[in-house]
Amino acid sequence: MNKLEQLDNSLIKICKLLKCSSSATWAEAFEHLQRDLRESPSTGVTKILATYGGMSSFNDVVLYSNGILMRSENKELDQLRSEIFNICQELRSIY
Repeated sequence: MNKLEQLDNSLIKICKLLKCSSSATWAEAFEHLQRDLRESPSTGVTKILATYGGMSSFNDVVLYSNGILMRSENKELDQLRSEIFNICQELRSIY
């Protein structure tokens, strides 16, 4: 599996995870980013990396369901968030 396929799979996983919580807006945003990535890898990678910076960025997302912190899901979110960022960093040098 190449890096683009890995990134696409990670985006699918993160969208599912975000939908299970109170972060439906982020899930929708990442579905759009996934489409952008499929249409133009360089544009998609750039847009994904842009979600990681600034106030109220994707780095600040914490998953809750009905006001209850989702501990295991947040651990998975952190892993996927790092994985996506690292793959995008690698791909940015290619595109």
